[in-house]
Amino acid sequence: MHGSLGLADPTLGGVAASAMSAVAAILPPRSWPSPFKQRFDALPYDIQVHLASHEAQRERALRRAQNDAASVRQKLAAFEAQTKDEKTNGNEAATRDKH
Repeated sequence: MHGSLGLADPTLGGVAASAMSAVAAILPPRSWPSPFKQRFDALPYDIQVHLASHEAQRERALRRAQNDAASVRQKLAAFEAQTKDEKTNGNEAATRDKH
């Protein structure tokens, strides 16, 4: 209602914002250093929501990239082991054939 009248939203600051933050209990991003985590509660509720959402998306993307990298490392290790076995078995077969 305030916005439609051209007035400031009273829930974006002061006591109302603090009350909303306390009720919502949005946790600060895990990646933030402690001093910033402590200041997170002082931010307006809408900023807390935005930052928490953004950090959650970033964390998901980071986990996905880490999982993809681990998968590629496993495939590479399996390929290297297979290649080594093939070379070793190939050399043994060639050595037997010479004798």
